[in-house]
Amino acid sequence: MRLPFFAFWAVAFAALFLSTCTMAQNEKPVRTLNAVNCTVTQVAGEYTLVPDDDNSQRYMPRNMELKFKKEGLKVVVSGNVFAIPPNVRMIGTPFEITKIAVRNTEVPVKPKDADRGKEGPKLQPAAEGNAEVKTGVNYADVQYTTKLSNVKGTVIKIDNTFLIETGPNMRYLPMGNGLPAEFQAEKTKVIFSGQSGNPPANVRMKGNPLKLASIKKAPVKKWWQFWK
Repeated sequence: MRLPFFAFWAVAFAALFLSTCTMAQNEKPVRTLNAVNCTVTQVAGEYTLVPDDDNSQRYMPRNMELKFKKEGLKVVVSGNVFAIPPNVRMIGTPFEITKIAVRNTEVPVKPKDADRGKEGPKLQPAAEGNAEVKTGVNYADVQYTTKLSNVKGTVIKIDNTFLIETGPNMRYLPMGNGLPAEFQAEKTKVIFSGQSGNPPANVRMKGNPLKLASIKKAPVKKWWQFWK
């Protein structure tokens, strides 16, 4: 006996659904992310995660909680990256969060009198109207979690401090002795590698802490290399 028309399509959709579920169960991550600094960015009504050190990459989280779905929210995430299915266009690479937390955004606090005389660097209170702290030393509690390799940037200067800017609202503050003297010129194009981390607790900085491993001036383009 032949199946009615609607029954045929019901069976077809059921088979497709079961096939999709089976593929999802067998899906394996292609790589993992561990404590990566990202910014929550809304694209076409969906919330994605954009790594701070690579704004050309977008991850499409499958399981991000509502409290993290805020445009511009700075977070640190870990999780599994999955491949985009063949012949499918997506606004971001499929991603499953295993750990996520909002990054520190607290303002600096003035050290107590009882802390004076202790060993180690002391944080100076920020000037009135300026919530940032000038830093010229390595903080022992900075955790460098993100590896940077051959990143292009431009040297900028803020309040007599030289930083490296790699994109809109994305700046790095070289720790230790700061940026080497030969690169302390505004608008200098550089290529650098190193490690980036989060500011210490209760401290706001002009940029993400950067432990430089190498830095060089970017090659100057010739007039005929306009396409590069």
